[in-house]
Amino acid sequence: MAARRATAVSLACLLAAGVIPPFPPRPASAAATGCAPEAAPLAHPPMALTAAHAPGMHGPGLHGPGMHGAGVHGSAGYTPGMRASAARTEARAFETHGSAARTRGSGPVVSEHWHGPVPRRPRSPRPEDVAKVMAELRERLAGVTPPSQIIVPTRVHLISRGAVRQVSDQAVQAQIDTLNAAYAGGFGGVDTGVRFRLDRISVKEHAAWFTDPIGHEKAMKSALHEGGAGTLNLYIAQLSELMLGFASYPYWYAGAPALDGVVIDWRTLPGGAMSDYNKGFTGVHEIGHWLGLFHTFENGCEEPGDGIDDTPREAKPTEACPQDKDTCVAHAGKDPMHNYMDYAHDRCMWEFTPGQATRMHEMWAAYRETPAVLYSLPIYDM
Repeated sequence: MAARRATAVSLACLLAAGVIPPFPPRPASAAATGCAPEAAPLAHPPMALTAAHAPGMHGPGLHGPGMHGAGVHGSAGYTPGMRASAARTEARAFETHGSAARTRGSGPVVSEHWHGPVPRRPRSPRPEDVAKVMAELRERLAGVTPPSQIIVPTRVHLISRGAVRQVSDQAVQAQIDTLNAAYAGGFGGVDTGVRFRLDRISVKEHAAWFTDPIGHEKAMKSALHEGGAGTLNLYIAQLSELMLGFASYPYWYAGAPALDGVVIDWRTLPGGAMSDYNKGFTGVHEIGHWLGLFHTFENGCEEPGDGIDDTPREAKPTEACPQDKDTCVAHAGKDPMHNYMDYAHDRCMWEFTPGQATRMHEMWAAYRETPAVLYSLPIYDM
């Protein structure tokens, strides 16, 4: 799923005024392990982009129960080994459908040893959607000039299990800072020309929504969603141990505007408890969907892939942090395993491509800025 709204403004003016700080470039070479070194911290966070927060928000950093035993599955017998087995067992079925969700390993799947409830899956695109969206995009962009810079007004909805919050205002700001750095090319890759402005943080105490935001997606979003197609609604709750987040796509907006937005697990925020996925890049990945990007492994080695010319074909998602990977040997280029729209560990993700940046701006002009958004492609459930 994906959702988006924002006003195109000149970032050059904002940068000149010091409202948005420049971001440091990524070091020229990566570590020998194939993973990027830690990026230098921002000199100062873009606080000028932050509006007044909702009252009653206290407590530094992330706190609350750890990730083990706290997920939707709720079974002490669900071990990391079983998780890996589950991912391998049904990876192919998941890859075929290309869910908008980011997952641990190959997907939210169930092994033959798992006796708990089957994990729910979010709404997902179909493989043929890439070609359909590309065709519709050409029609919508006729005579239209996409914006060169985009500022995305962002509303963050914190879902709490109880009276004690799992996520503080500081943790939310750290996530926004990470988004701005990643989309500016601060960790590597191209500056996409997209920035995020934190307008509001709200807190909702609702145990059922917190532990199962997929199953309660309609009720949760219908109650909390704010703004229109150009406003990012970011929901922070707790997903299963296999799923990190899910998002809506721009071309889904007119068919279900209240369901537009991004949901991420609170443990994936910078410094969170989700091992290997706690640099804040799940938010970067899911918001990439919200801006109109498909997975780099969409359609595998087959045309049109993810619809982006400069992301090489990829037969299957990247797991962990491999030294090298080339799953479509008949096509030029090795797998884009360091791309934010793949599934590698956070420490091995660091780039968007120029083609992806262009596509974000095209999708914005076609689906987020257009006053009358025409709905044409269906929404599928998994």
